[in-house]
Amino acid sequence: KKLKEIGKQGGESYIGELSKQLSTSKEVFQTSLDRIAQGAGSLGDKLSKVFDPLMNKLKQTGIAIAGLGAALGTFSFSESKDIEESMSSIARGTGEVGERLDSLKQSFRDVAGETDKAFSETASVIGTLNTNLGMSGTAIEATSQAILRMSSMTKESSATLAQGLTVVMKNWSLSADQAVSVADRLFKAWQSTSIPVATLMQQLADFGPVLRQMGYSFNDSTALLGKFYQEGVSVGDVLVALKKSIGEFSKAGVGDLGKEFETLSGRIKSASSESEAMRIAIASLGAKAGPALARSIREGRLELGNLVKVLQNASGAIAETYNRTQTLGEAMSTLKNSAGTALAPFGDEMLSGAKQLTGLTKAFSDWSMEVGRGQKAAEAFFGALGMSLPKVEEFKESL
Repeated sequence: KKLKEIGKQGGESYIGELSKQLSTSKEVFQTSLDRIAQGAGSLGDKLSKVFDPLMNKLKQTGIAIAGLGAALGTFSFSESKDIEESMSSIARGTGEVGERLDSLKQSFRDVAGETDKAFSETASVIGTLNTNLGMSGTAIEATSQAILRMSSMTKESSATLAQGLTVVMKNWSLSADQAVSVADRLFKAWQSTSIPVATLMQQLADFGPVLRQMGYSFNDSTALLGKFYQEGVSVGDVLVALKKSIGEFSKAGVGDLGKEFETLSGRIKSASSESEAMRIAIASLGAKAGPALARSIREGRLELGNLVKVLQNASGAIAETYNRTQTLGEAMSTLKNSAGTALAPFGDEMLSGAKQLTGLTKAFSDWSMEVGRGQKAAEAFFGALGMSLPKVEEFKESL
């Protein structure tokens, strides 16, 4: 009866009917999907003798759609499409194939179901970590989750944080298994000094060589840059001046640059007057950077001891803070993503079925146009539908 109704309405195709139903409510969609599937299977039965095995494929597709009806009631077609596109972006962006690609896709599923971020963001972070650091498996999952959660809390771009982290790791020659620990320390620096994480990452990369020459460790450097930001000291001015001073120290045969800087700081701090301290700072660092640094040193605003201790104990900071402060909106988004990834196999089958139907209709259209067979094929097809024979172009449009 449904087939005849479709025929009387102008030969509207099953795919067209299915497309219409995709935009309706979940309840109507589920009911109609079952009905369409039954009709497709019935049509395959009726025409199997004429078009076997072509129509058997349609029958099988109908059975597959019927089996998916209930699950698809709670999983939208658009979410399935998002997951497929995210998987595709990982494959295209990393160039991985085979088992390595399968591993990345599984990591995507595991991470996406535990974050409130969009699937595309998760895919982007995973792609960046794999391409830049060669990460995979549990390492890429833990690091991706840390970046995505840090992005949610700091309101900074996850793509920028992922790229920044990889640059910092390479600049400071840190191993991949330290990535989560590094992210925790950067996050604690943000909490303690309000320095944007992306800004801190950029400065650690830009001034890393200078800071290492001065004998600063990663934690010391992170603390120093955070304190500069917190106290309003121009990092660029000071470190550019220090870089210049390092060159002069080297020419003078000074071997321990860190010790030399400590000596300079000590002279500034113990100067008999403010003007004397300024003179010492300007002589070593120039008129642009000297005064600000001198004031910060004399006022004790660049003491790093406490902040360095905070960074040393930062392990697990991102996870603990996120779990403790997660908002209702974030929790609901995470739940939605979790449901989406759990039902992803159903969405994959839906997309596969749609692609199969598209290929099926093209194959049937091409076949019906063959010389000497198009007339007979079309008569049999529309005879089963209870329809009069349409023109060839109308037939192709219907398909």
